[in-house]
Amino acid sequence: MGRINAILRLNMSGHAVDGRAEAERYGAALDMAAYADASGFAVVNVEEHHDAAIGWLPSPLVMAALIIARTSRVQVRASALLGPLYDPIRLAEDIAILDLASRGRFSFVLGQGYRPEEYHALDRDWAGRGAQTELVIETLLAAWRGDPIEYRGRVVHVSPRPYTQPHPPFYVGGMSAAAVKRAARFGLPYFPAQPSPALEALYLEESARLGRIGFIERHDDLSLLILDDDPERA
Repeated sequence: MGRINAILRLNMSGHAVDGRAEAERYGAALDMAAYADASGFAVVNVEEHHDAAIGWLPSPLVMAALIIARTSRVQVRASALLGPLYDPIRLAEDIAILDLASRGRFSFVLGQGYRPEEYHALDRDWAGRGAQTELVIETLLAAWRGDPIEYRGRVVHVSPRPYTQPHPPFYVGGMSAAAVKRAARFGLPYFPAQPSPALEALYLEESARLGRIGFIERHDDLSLLILDDDPERA
């Protein structure tokens, strides 16, 4: 079957009655990913939130690895990965392994999130999220070159080297002027959460000013198809 422009979105929101039912939910999600892979879907998307009352997937990299192991052709994307909540070196290592295991099928959107409670839950500084995002991007791009890098005043070597060169594919997300200027400054593609002509124009202007060709991953059709055994209840 040929590829179709459809995305399977797995955010795992909801509450199971017990551990057995929760295990069944995650097993069903992996079965759905395998179906999407066999049926020509373009992307299986995983997400990230913490301290969410409605329940949400808190470990997108772990879930992405499980999906990669069950699939062979579909792209697997984490959108968004909340960069400031991660240790930059460990993140570079984990993503390099996902890139190798998937042979380049894994990508991610690096965002900051919008909920201060998530930063509190993971002992991160909400006020310093912008600077931490910059550090994460700088570290990822440097670490994936394969050479020793200077990190916080000492030399470290990050391995393994990724499959995709010059680096695993990723976008900068966000719905602010700071986000689009950051994407342009690092020469990375921009991924808006929803269409925004003003922000997209600003990104392209900044990219041109810096002598770069900007790229925007735009999704104009944000319609959802929800499947349930009981549509009225759902």
